[in-house]
Amino acid sequence: VLPSTSQLKVATASPQITQADLASLSEKGYVVIDNFLPRDLVDDLRDDILNLRSEGAFKEAKIGQDSTNELNTNIRIAETCFLGRNRPELLKLGENSIRDRSGGLYDILDCLCDSLSDLSMKDSATPLDRSLNELLYAYYPEGGFYRRHRDAIPNSASVLRKYSLLLYLNRDG
Repeated sequence: VLPSTSQLKVATASPQITQADLASLSEKGYVVIDNFLPRDLVDDLRDDILNLRSEGAFKEAKIGQDSTNELNTNIRIAETCFLGRNRPELLKLGENSIRDRSGGLYDILDCLCDSLSDLSMKDSATPLDRSLNELLYAYYPEGGFYRRHRDAIPNSASVLRKYSLLLYLNRDG
């Protein structure tokens, strides 16, 4: 697959979470940052999703963890593609994706992780463990959904989760 012309660009400035955003997160337990990603980056990420879907990298989304992971279309209808630097199944599809490029998705998430780790240290004296990060694209087809649910399930690895981050790539309208 050839990169689109937009994929050949190099991002000039990485989006940053501000001190005010971190303060809001600390006080309220959540923060909403409208237009966090520039529109051209959102378009590039959307193209990346379409490319990965066309290459078969997305799988039908399931619910649960490990041995309890099962398909349940009453709770969720979506497709997911797990991401991360050096994932062999993604590397074979190309090494110059917007995810991997300087200033791309992984670099942005590294900066966010640094900021959140600093906040975590202030709140609990425990830094975030980058080896525990889980990153995925979720694609919801027309009619797709994920019912309200609780991610931190007692007696599972999910209780280690400190933060969840959602980057919506929807187009307005």
